[in-house]
Amino acid sequence: MAENIRRDRLLWRFSLYGFLKNQQYYEPFFLLVLRSKGLSFFQIGMLYSFREICVNLMGIPAGFLADLYGRRSSLLICFSAYILSFAGFAFGSGLPLLFATMFAFAVGESFRSGTHKAMIFHHLRLSGRESEKAEVYGFTRSWSKTGSALSSLISGLLVLVTGNFSRIFLFAIPPYLLNMVNVGTYPKRLEGEISHQNSLVVTMKTMLRETVACVRNVSLRGLFVESAVLQALGKTVKDYLQPLMVVALASWTLSGPLSKLDTTRRSAVLLGILYFVLNAVAAWASRHAHRFDQIERRHFPWLWAAVAVVGMLVTGGCALQGVMSGATGIAVTGFVLLVLLENVWRPLFLDRLDDVSDSAYGAAVLSVEAQFSSLGVMLCAPLVGKMADRLGLTGVGLVVVGLAVLTGIYSFRRKSKK
Repeated sequence: MAENIRRDRLLWRFSLYGFLKNQQYYEPFFLLVLRSKGLSFFQIGMLYSFREICVNLMGIPAGFLADLYGRRSSLLICFSAYILSFAGFAFGSGLPLLFATMFAFAVGESFRSGTHKAMIFHHLRLSGRESEKAEVYGFTRSWSKTGSALSSLISGLLVLVTGNFSRIFLFAIPPYLLNMVNVGTYPKRLEGEISHQNSLVVTMKTMLRETVACVRNVSLRGLFVESAVLQALGKTVKDYLQPLMVVALASWTLSGPLSKLDTTRRSAVLLGILYFVLNAVAAWASRHAHRFDQIERRHFPWLWAAVAVVGMLVTGGCALQGVMSGATGIAVTGFVLLVLLENVWRPLFLDRLDDVSDSAYGAAVLSVEAQFSSLGVMLCAPLVGKMADRLGLTGVGLVVVGLAVLTGIYSFRRKSKK
C-alpha cells in the first residue's frame, strides 16, 4: 500500500491541498488575538459557538450542493470566504464586527467540511483501492499537520519581526490563493457520482431524505456522537495552551536572547515552538493511525479512558501551577496527548463512516458528521469558557474529564448493543 501511495500523483496533490490549507499562521495566537481585542473567555466561547451555529445551518446544504453541482466549485467558495475572514480578523475590532468576520470564516468551514475527504475516497473507489482508506487519509492528513508544524515556526518568526499578533492573518492569504489554483485544476472525475443539474425542490428533498437516513442509522449516529465530542474537545481546549504559556512566562526568570524581547515577541517564539511540537505529533499520529485500527474496534472504550487521563493531567498541572515545580510541564503534556489522541482516532472514525454510508452521498454524509461536530463545539465552547472564567484553566481540565467519562459510558453501551 505504501508503494501505491508514492506512485499516485493525485494523492500528492491532495496532500498539497492539506499542506497549503494549514498555513494558518494565526493558529498559535488566535485566542490571544481575541483576548487582545478585549473579549472575556466566555465571549470568546460565544464567538466559537456562533461559528458552529452558522456551520450547522449551512454545512449540510453545502455538502449536498457540492455533491450535486461540483466539489471543486464548493472548495473555491470556501477559500474565498476564508480570505475575507482573514482580512476581518486582521483589521477588525468590536464584538459586532468580529461576529460578522466569524460568519465569513463559518462559510469557509461549511463549504470545506467533508468535501475534500469525499474527493479522496471517490478517487480510491475509482482506483479499486477502498481498503486503503484509513492509511491514505492518514497519509494526506499527516501532510496537513506537517504544514501546520511548519506554519507554527513561520508564525513565531513573523510575529518576532512584526511585533503584532493581529496582522499575522494577512500572511495566510497567499497560500490560500495558491490552493485555489491547485483545487481548481483537479480532474473533473472527482466531482462525484451524481454531479448533475437538479431543481432546487429536488435538491432539498434529496438533502432532507438522506440527512434523516444518516441520523436514523444506528452505526452512523454512534460514530457521529463520538467524533463530535472528540473534535469539540480538540477545537475548544487546545487553544487554552496560549494563556497557560503566557501565565507561565510571567513567572519565569529568563536569560539570554529571550530576556531582551518584549512580552509579545517572547510569547510568539515560545508558542511557535510549542505548536510546532503539537503539529509534529499530530502528523506522526495521522501517518500511523491505521496501526490502531484493532484497538478502536475493541469493546472497552480505550480512547475515552485515555482522554480522561489527559483531562486529569491538565487539571492537576493547572491547579498546581506556581505551587509545584514542573506543574506547567504536566499540563502541557496533557494538551499534547489530547492532540495525539485526536489525530490517531480521526482517520479511524472516517474509515468507519465511509464503510457504513452510501458512497454516492459521500460529501453529504461527512457534512452531517461535521454538523454533529459543530453542535459539539457549539455546546462545549461556552461551557469551557465559563469554567475558565470561574475556575481558571483548572476548569478546562475538569470539562475534559467529565465529557470523557460520559462519552466512554456511551461508547461502551453502544458497542455492547452492537
